[in-house]
Amino acid sequence: MVRRKHHASIVAGSALVILASLFGAISLPAAAVEPTWFDLPASDSFPQGLAAGPDGKTWVASRAAAEITRLAPDGSSSSIPLESGVDPYDIARGSDGAMWFTEHNGNRIGRLTIDGELSEFYLRDLSTPTGITLGPDGALWFAQRGVGAIGRITPDGEITEWRTITPRAAPLSVTTGSDGAMWFTLTAANVVGRITLDGTMTEFPLPPNASGPQWITTGPDGALWFTARASNTIVRMTTGGALTTYPVPTPGAGVSGITTGADGALWFTESTADAVGRIGLDGAIVEIPLGEGATPTGITTGADGAIWFSAQGTNRVGRLEPSGPADDVAPTVTIVSPAHGSVLTDGEGMVADYFCTDEAGGSGVISCRGPVADGSIVPNRPGSHAFTVTGTDAEGNVGSATHEYVVFEDIAGPITNTSVFSAGRVIPIILELGGHPQGSVFANGYPLVRKVDCATGEVLAEQSASVQANLSNNGRLMLQWRTEAGWAGSCRSLVARLGLGGWSDADAVFTARFA
Repeated sequence: MVRRKHHASIVAGSALVILASLFGAISLPAAAVEPTWFDLPASDSFPQGLAAGPDGKTWVASRAAAEITRLAPDGSSSSIPLESGVDPYDIARGSDGAMWFTEHNGNRIGRLTIDGELSEFYLRDLSTPTGITLGPDGALWFAQRGVGAIGRITPDGEITEWRTITPRAAPLSVTTGSDGAMWFTLTAANVVGRITLDGTMTEFPLPPNASGPQWITTGPDGALWFTARASNTIVRMTTGGALTTYPVPTPGAGVSGITTGADGALWFTESTADAVGRIGLDGAIVEIPLGEGATPTGITTGADGAIWFSAQGTNRVGRLEPSGPADDVAPTVTIVSPAHGSVLTDGEGMVADYFCTDEAGGSGVISCRGPVADGSIVPNRPGSHAFTVTGTDAEGNVGSATHEYVVFEDIAGPITNTSVFSAGRVIPIILELGGHPQGSVFANGYPLVRKVDCATGEVLAEQSASVQANLSNNGRLMLQWRTEAGWAGSCRSLVARLGLGGWSDADAVFTARFA
């Protein structure tokens, strides 16, 4: 008999299945499902920037409350008040062990010791500093949104600034690149900038699919990663300026902050979509919903290795547990149909049936894709075919499986309608190739006969087959398969791989039971 697998329904419901396969099944990292929430002490804090402190706590810049709050993993907190209205915006740990922050409305850079000792350093009027980060020179580098400049302040308070090449470009975020230079976003100019430690500046204009740069960080791969709000993408940029863009699944997500996680992925906030996103180095994105009104903005990796983020809309800070041991196991891919060695006829409606699974406690399968969607008709034009399905998990591990099958224009002979044959007889098989291809009828080493378990199909033994072949000019291949009397009471498969052009990449398997 010809081995085929048919589903009761070929078309019904296929549209939904096709969509699910095209976009991939999204699942969350096993240990990053539900955040822990921390209410901030002030009733209207409006938190923005966060940073890991040397005391093992997460330091939070509370804009509306004009205070810096320290949060411990156990939920305990304390706050250090600032002058009313200074609007603390972003915060970073300095090389001196103190925490440094920008005062957006106060036009100052602040410094706080672990003991709460406050120092403030004045900038020019209307500087409106935003992002701040530690540079490789031990100084703090910051963006001055109001005056279009990048600033630098040493631990003893010496300030230097450089105007951006593009005027009124509204720099927002600064990070240290793997090349030892400082990289920054220019939100009003749609540009990413680079400045060396001696002040030499370069600007990289962005294409439309990477527009609206917001916050920027350096990834574990040494590239720059930034959120592009206008294009709703996460962008990877090499220090040479090469770009790769990754669209965020939720339209208009309002991507904002971004940080490198302890798990080797990039984590970002979606302020409009009320979600935190995670993108692996392969570009696979997982979105973690936070609930309506969360409006997350700032995000960082805490001293405890967890992901901490500010939720302005709920006056809280959230914490996502570390993901635990790295997932380095590829998903398992199972192809039910087409079965390996299937033989089909032109136009036959065999339905694809496959799935991908991750190991227990894994990061979760984010895509499972084949040549056609699961539940769709497999390609069925004459010739040999390879049906490969690839599964990817949230850590970027990739698993795959391949089943080969053959499609003939038509098949005739008793093999198509007889389930039991007398052992020792000759079984004719007529195969219509749909043309007269060139080459040897059989590939080297073929045809073969395999003894198989009648119930499971498991191969028990293999030997050369006795087959006479005749190919006519109109593309009809006549096979005469000579069986043996000793095969009675068993099941055997004729395995034929053709050496003809276009037919040499898959086995055609014909299985019969012998009495």
